[in-house]
Amino acid sequence: MQRLRGFFILALAGCSSAGNSPPVGSGPGTVFENKNISNSGAGELLDATVQSTKFVSSASIGRPVDDVWAVLPDIWTTLGITVDGISQTEHRLTSPIMRVRRALGGVPLSRYVECGRTAMGPNADSYFIALKVETVLSGSGRTTIVQSALKATGEGTGNGGQQVRCSSTGELENRIGERLLKRLQ
Repeated sequence: MQRLRGFFILALAGCSSAGNSPPVGSGPGTVFENKNISNSGAGELLDATVQSTKFVSSASIGRPVDDVWAVLPDIWTTLGITVDGISQTEHRLTSPIMRVRRALGGVPLSRYVECGRTAMGPNADSYFIALKVETVLSGSGRTTIVQSALKATGEGTGNGGQQVRCSSTGELENRIGERLLKRLQ
């Protein structure tokens, strides 16, 4: 148990050394996600939170943040995304947890979400999908960085209501950036 505790302390120290800022040059944008790890043994309970990095879409637009911010809600609407939270100071849009089936904004969900397949095709096209979208703008001067993330779970009609974790294909996040680029050129 002491060895396990030492491992978690080292793992946590390694994760916390990066701080809350994304690693420079490690990839497009990043989103930090906390994962809880529990282990019980020899009458002791160890709880730890490990921070991991997920890469998401990132686009660079040669326009000031305020110009991009002005059209971002409209871009979301054209993609079928509902705006729930708006933070003017952080330039952050968030959606509610949207429960959709088959398509989002006329696009099959399997283009945006991967939930596995059956002989009938991609599960995302038949499951009820709960998804949440977030876009954050940052930058200075005449350059804006657009970072978007999508989180999703699926619930099949024949699996007793059990939820399965789905992953983003990156397509929706990329479309946000592409449509902003096209609109602002």
